[in-house]
Amino acid sequence: MDNFRGSCLVIKNDGIGDLVLASGVIAYLAKCYGGKLDLVTCEQNREIAESIPGVREVLTVSRHGLGFYKYPKMLGLEWERVPKYDSAVLKFLRHRKYDTAICLRRYIRASSLMLMDAVNADKKYSCWEMVTNASNDFAVNKSIGWQRYQDSSASLSELSYYQRFIQHALGLAATAAPLLSLERGVDVGRTEEDSISLIVGGDSTNWSTAAWIELVQILTNRGYRLSVFGGPSEEAIARRILEVAPNCENFVGKLTLLEAEKQMAGSSLIIANDTGLTHLASLRAQRVLIIMGGGTFPRFFPWPGAVNQYLLLKPLDCYGCNWNCEFESRRCLDHISPKVVAEYGVEILKGKGEVSRWRLLTPVAHAFNAMKAFPSLPAQIVEFDEFTNQTQHEL
Repeated sequence: MDNFRGSCLVIKNDGIGDLVLASGVIAYLAKCYGGKLDLVTCEQNREIAESIPGVREVLTVSRHGLGFYKYPKMLGLEWERVPKYDSAVLKFLRHRKYDTAICLRRYIRASSLMLMDAVNADKKYSCWEMVTNASNDFAVNKSIGWQRYQDSSASLSELSYYQRFIQHALGLAATAAPLLSLERGVDVGRTEEDSISLIVGGDSTNWSTAAWIELVQILTNRGYRLSVFGGPSEEAIARRILEVAPNCENFVGKLTLLEAEKQMAGSSLIIANDTGLTHLASLRAQRVLIIMGGGTFPRFFPWPGAVNQYLLLKPLDCYGCNWNCEFESRRCLDHISPKVVAEYGVEILKGKGEVSRWRLLTPVAHAFNAMKAFPSLPAQIVEFDEFTNQTQHEL
């Protein structure tokens, strides 16, 4: 590692789950650069960023502040919008000199491109494939001076993509799983098979409130002890859950991210949406059942090599849509029955026999068609007729 004695800046200003997923790679880079690594991320990620081992300094910007004024952009122009808070970070980046700068974003937004434009570094590396809220010309212009890596494997997981990028750019084998410095979980005094935590909410990936309510009713009737987690925006869902299950422990909007992770570490099973808190919980939870949609499948879950994650999904021909849904609602999520989620969860808890870590709810022929882009997928296909008659096949 003698070639990496200088300083390094990493730009990773996206969601909570994205930062958790990349945390091991960032920690590995921090070690390579002898602790002289600074990280730029979103303000709401500060708690996570400061828990990544070896990071020297955390710089935060607003999640959505950096961007463009709406109306000029609609007229074909791209006028930058820079809040005062973010302006100070841009100024800092222009004046601090780094030996190496890395923008660790595959799907990039204008905010990251504007940060890249301000960076002062001898060597600059980026890995963006697609721009989500700006023109490609704008992205190319802001990337002048940056060596750009791309990989054509659309189904490649985000973590594997970043590892390949670091190998290509720096010649480093950053095969690092997500890693944070965490306190020990609390001793909640629960038995192995009676405690289930629910992570509700999410943005584009959320299961419906009605589905969560029905799942809570099923699990409560079976005698399981429930707790519910999520951010302040999920308080309405939590209130609905408490109406049908008054004994459910409600932690929604009451804990910091790391406090929530610590509390969930004592649960015997977590049932969750594909969301940031689910990534955080997966660091040391015993079992995590993730209700998946098809927008970005399978780029974020499962983690490569993870043995505690179980995925439940209904493949459609439109999988991989990047959440540009052509329907009035997310059919890939709407058509997943709470009854099926409960049955799979109980099977995982009991651990009898071999429990597949992937379960596909779809007719077999349709599954082969929908999943043809993922030939190495190890999954159990469960063919359902109105979620009653089921036969099992191996993919």
